[in-house]
Amino acid sequence: MEYSRLRVIISGGGTGGHIFPALSIANKLKELNPDIVVGTGGYTCGPVLRKAHKLGIKTATHEQNAFPGVTTKMLCKYVDEIMVAMPEAVSRLPENRKYTVTGNPVRASIINTTKEQARRALGLDDRPMILSLGGSLGARAVNEAVADVLAAHANTKKYYHFHAIGKYGMSFMPELIRSKGVDYENLDNLRITEYIYDMDLCMA
Repeated sequence: MEYSRLRVIISGGGTGGHIFPALSIANKLKELNPDIVVGTGGYTCGPVLRKAHKLGIKTATHEQNAFPGVTTKMLCKYVDEIMVAMPEAVSRLPENRKYTVTGNPVRASIINTTKEQARRALGLDDRPMILSLGGSLGARAVNEAVADVLAAHANTKKYYHFHAIGKYGMSFMPELIRSKGVDYENLDNLRITEYIYDMDLCMA
Protein backbone atom coordinates (compact mmCIF):
# COMPACT_ATOMS: atom_id res chain seq x y z
CA MET A 1 0.00 0.00 0.00
CA GLU A 2 1.31 3.43 -0.92
CA TYR A 3 1.01 6.29 1.55
CA SER A 4 1.26 9.98 0.68
CA ARG A 5 3.88 11.96 2.58
CA LEU A 6 2.72 14.53 5.12
CA ARG A 7 3.90 17.95 3.95
CA VAL A 8 3.14 20.82 6.31
CA ILE A 9 4.80 24.20 6.74
CA ILE A 10 4.07 26.05 9.98
CA SER A 11 5.39 29.59 10.31
CA GLY A 12 5.36 31.71 13.44
CA GLY A 13 8.01 33.41 15.45
CA GLY A 14 9.49 36.40 17.18
CA THR A 15 8.09 35.51 20.61
CA GLY A 16 7.18 32.41 22.55
CA GLY A 17 3.52 33.34 22.40
CA HIS A 18 3.67 32.67 18.67
CA ILE A 19 6.14 29.80 18.69
CA PHE A 20 4.55 27.48 21.27
CA PRO A 21 1.09 27.41 19.64
CA ALA A 22 2.87 26.56 16.39
CA LEU A 23 4.63 23.63 18.10
CA SER A 24 1.33 22.42 19.56
CA ILE A 25 -0.28 22.45 16.13
CA ALA A 26 2.73 20.66 14.63
CA ASN A 27 2.54 17.91 17.24
CA LYS A 28 -1.16 17.38 16.53
CA LEU A 29 -0.68 17.36 12.77
CA LYS A 30 1.76 14.47 13.10
CA GLU A 31 -1.35 12.36 13.70
CA LEU A 32 -3.16 13.55 10.44
CA ASN A 33 -2.32 13.80 6.45
CA PRO A 34 -3.12 17.35 5.23
CA ASP A 35 -1.06 19.44 2.80
CA ILE A 36 -1.44 22.85 4.35
CA VAL A 37 0.54 25.86 5.58
CA VAL A 38 -0.45 27.06 9.07
CA GLY A 39 0.51 30.42 10.55
CA THR A 40 0.38 31.44 14.20
CA GLY A 41 1.21 35.13 13.85
CA GLY A 42 4.46 37.03 14.14
CA TYR A 43 6.36 38.86 11.44
CA THR A 44 7.87 35.71 9.91
CA CYS A 45 4.45 34.25 9.25
CA GLY A 46 3.11 36.73 6.68
CA PRO A 47 5.46 36.13 3.74
CA VAL A 48 5.29 32.34 4.12
CA LEU A 49 1.49 32.19 4.02
CA ARG A 50 1.28 34.73 1.19
CA LYS A 51 3.65 32.59 -0.89
CA ALA A 52 1.68 29.45 -0.11
CA HIS A 53 -1.53 31.20 -1.19
CA LYS A 54 0.07 32.23 -4.51
CA LEU A 55 1.17 28.63 -5.08
CA GLY A 56 -2.36 27.38 -4.55
CA ILE A 57 -1.58 25.59 -1.26
CA LYS A 58 -4.29 25.51 1.39
CA THR A 59 -3.58 27.94 4.24
CA ALA A 60 -4.82 28.60 7.77
CA THR A 61 -3.90 31.04 10.48
CA HIS A 62 -4.43 31.10 14.25
CA GLU A 63 -4.59 34.28 16.32
CA GLN A 64 -3.84 33.86 20.03
CA ASN A 65 -4.73 37.35 21.25
CA ALA A 66 -7.95 39.28 21.85
CA PHE A 67 -6.37 42.15 19.91
CA PRO A 68 -5.22 40.62 16.60
CA GLY A 69 -1.82 41.60 15.28
CA VAL A 70 -0.98 43.26 11.98
CA THR A 71 0.01 39.95 10.40
CA THR A 72 -3.32 38.29 11.13
CA LYS A 73 -5.27 41.29 9.82
CA MET A 74 -3.26 41.21 6.61
CA LEU A 75 -3.62 37.46 6.12
CA CYS A 76 -7.41 37.56 6.55
CA LYS A 77 -7.61 38.62 2.90
CA TYR A 78 -5.89 35.46 1.66
CA VAL A 79 -5.97 32.43 3.95
CA ASP A 80 -8.55 29.68 3.59
CA GLU A 81 -9.28 29.21 7.29
CA ILE A 82 -9.01 31.73 10.14
CA MET A 83 -8.96 30.51 13.75
CA VAL A 84 -9.01 32.73 16.83
CA ALA A 85 -8.44 31.89 20.46
CA MET A 86 -10.98 34.36 21.84
CA PRO A 87 -14.41 35.52 20.59
CA GLU A 88 -13.39 39.13 21.27
CA ALA A 89 -10.89 38.95 18.41
CA VAL A 90 -13.64 38.48 15.82
CA SER A 91 -15.01 42.01 16.29
CA ARG A 92 -11.56 43.41 15.53
CA LEU A 93 -11.14 41.57 12.23
CA PRO A 94 -12.79 42.07 8.81
CA GLU A 95 -16.51 41.30 8.85
CA ASN A 96 -16.61 39.51 5.49
CA ARG A 97 -14.82 36.38 6.72
CA LYS A 98 -15.82 33.29 8.69
CA TYR A 99 -13.93 32.72 11.94
CA THR A 100 -13.59 29.62 14.10
CA VAL A 101 -13.06 30.14 17.85
CA THR A 102 -10.71 27.37 18.99
CA GLY A 103 -9.07 28.55 22.19
CA ASN A 104 -5.28 28.39 22.41
CA PRO A 105 -3.41 25.17 21.58
CA VAL A 106 -1.64 23.67 24.59
CA ARG A 107 1.35 21.34 24.41
CA ALA A 108 0.66 17.81 25.62
CA SER A 109 3.71 18.00 27.90
CA ILE A 110 2.01 20.77 29.91
CA ILE A 111 -1.13 18.68 30.37
CA ASN A 112 0.58 15.34 31.03
CA THR A 113 3.49 16.33 33.30
CA THR A 114 2.70 15.82 37.00
CA LYS A 115 3.72 18.16 39.79
CA GLU A 116 5.97 15.46 41.26
CA GLN A 117 7.74 14.89 37.94
CA ALA A 118 8.24 18.60 37.44
CA ARG A 119 9.61 19.21 40.94
CA ARG A 120 12.10 16.38 40.53
CA ALA A 121 13.24 17.69 37.14
CA LEU A 122 13.61 21.25 38.46
CA GLY A 123 15.32 20.15 41.67
CA LEU A 124 12.71 21.67 43.98
CA ASP A 125 11.66 20.61 47.48
CA ASP A 126 8.09 20.96 48.78
CA ARG A 127 8.11 24.74 49.26
CA PRO A 128 5.38 26.59 47.32
CA MET A 129 6.43 27.94 43.95
CA ILE A 130 5.39 31.21 42.34
CA LEU A 131 5.57 31.45 38.53
CA SER A 132 5.19 34.87 36.94
CA LEU A 133 5.74 36.38 33.50
CA GLY A 134 4.51 39.21 31.32
CA GLY A 135 4.93 37.63 27.91
CA SER A 136 8.03 37.05 25.82
CA LEU A 137 8.74 40.76 25.38
CA GLY A 138 7.98 41.50 29.01
CA ALA A 139 5.31 43.79 30.45
CA ARG A 140 6.69 46.69 32.48
CA ALA A 141 3.77 46.86 34.91
CA VAL A 142 4.03 43.12 35.62
CA ASN A 143 7.79 43.34 36.10
CA GLU A 144 7.49 46.28 38.50
CA ALA A 145 4.82 44.49 40.53
CA VAL A 146 6.95 41.33 40.68
CA ALA A 147 9.92 43.36 41.94
CA ASP A 148 7.77 44.42 44.92
CA VAL A 149 6.67 40.82 45.51
CA LEU A 150 10.29 39.67 45.48
CA ALA A 151 11.22 42.37 47.98
CA ALA A 152 8.53 41.07 50.33
CA HIS A 153 9.42 37.37 50.31
CA ALA A 154 12.62 36.49 48.46
CA ASN A 155 15.06 36.77 51.35
CA THR A 156 12.88 34.62 53.63
CA LYS A 157 13.37 31.67 51.27
CA LYS A 158 9.88 30.42 52.12
CA TYR A 159 8.97 30.24 48.45
CA TYR A 160 10.46 29.48 45.09
CA HIS A 161 9.87 32.21 42.55
CA PHE A 162 10.54 31.81 38.84
CA HIS A 163 10.00 34.97 36.83
CA ALA A 164 10.56 35.77 33.15
CA ILE A 165 11.39 39.45 32.74
CA GLY A 166 11.20 39.38 28.93
CA LYS A 167 13.35 41.02 26.31
CA TYR A 168 12.55 44.60 27.30
CA GLY A 169 12.76 43.84 31.01
CA MET A 170 16.46 43.09 30.61
CA SER A 171 17.14 46.82 30.40
CA PHE A 172 15.84 47.70 33.87
CA MET A 173 14.69 44.72 35.94
CA PRO A 174 18.02 43.41 37.28
CA GLU A 175 18.90 46.80 38.75
CA LEU A 176 15.35 47.37 40.02
CA ILE A 177 15.39 44.03 41.87
CA ARG A 178 18.77 44.75 43.41
CA SER A 179 17.62 48.23 44.50
CA LYS A 180 14.90 46.55 46.56
CA GLY A 181 17.47 44.55 48.52
CA VAL A 182 17.15 41.28 46.63
CA ASP A 183 20.45 39.71 45.61
CA TYR A 184 18.60 37.37 43.27
CA GLU A 185 21.68 35.96 41.56
CA ASN A 186 22.82 34.42 44.85
CA LEU A 187 19.47 33.15 46.14
CA ASP A 188 18.82 29.51 45.24
CA ASN A 189 15.04 29.91 45.61
CA LEU A 190 14.85 32.44 42.77
CA ARG A 191 15.21 32.08 39.02
CA ILE A 192 14.98 35.41 37.23
CA THR A 193 15.57 35.02 33.50
CA GLU A 194 14.78 36.74 30.22
CA TYR A 195 12.81 33.74 29.01
CA ILE A 196 11.57 30.44 30.45
CA TYR A 197 12.40 27.58 28.11
CA ASP A 198 11.07 24.74 30.31
CA MET A 199 7.58 26.24 30.67
CA ASP A 200 5.93 22.81 30.70
CA LEU A 201 7.82 21.87 33.86
CA CYS A 202 7.30 25.26 35.49
CA MET A 203 3.56 25.24 34.87
CA ALA A 204 3.24 21.70 36.18
